[in-house]
Amino acid sequence: MALYDISNTNFLGIQHGNHEMYGYIFGKIELSDEEVTSIVNLIKEKGTTNIKEMDLENINPDIFRKLHQAYHKMAYDSEEYEWLWNGYYEGAYEYDPFELMEYCENECGFTFEAAEEDYLDDDGEFDEDTYEEDKMDAFFSEWLEPYIESLDHSDQKEFFYTKMNAEVSIDEDDLRYEVLIPETIIKMAKIN
Repeated sequence: MALYDISNTNFLGIQHGNHEMYGYIFGKIELSDEEVTSIVNLIKEKGTTNIKEMDLENINPDIFRKLHQAYHKMAYDSEEYEWLWNGYYEGAYEYDPFELMEYCENECGFTFEAAEEDYLDDDGEFDEDTYEEDKMDAFFSEWLEPYIESLDHSDQKEFFYTKMNAEVSIDEDDLRYEVLIPETIIKMAKIN
């Protein structure tokens, strides 16, 4: 078994008049040597890399299904990722900001350092409320987004779901993607 890179263009959900915006999405598929050999031989036999023209769905439904599932997962993951970030930017998630900040202080490395004298009121007493407001502001405006971006995609998703109570609903019938032969396998068919 070997992993092969797959990619596709994906509708980004943005439309300006008649123009739709697309971005590239990337994934991987695991295929056995036998499956790769079968695809290479079929490309050579049919003289095309177009899955429909190759009749891959009828000739080898297992490989077709595997490719279809990999592209579907890639499109779904991309769509989910975009909607998670959209919900973050729109402030759509319901969570306790103090609990989130405390969690990030204890588990993720968030710190807020400020000089105590900056928070003394006119009587020389420490102004806890102003300190906490500034700490919360620093957490959300300076620290949280770069922290989430530093995580890999799967950890970002987990953070949104488990720490920010994200909810994303994706209509799988609306996913747009095209099932293609991985480029590396196409090259193998042309080399051999």
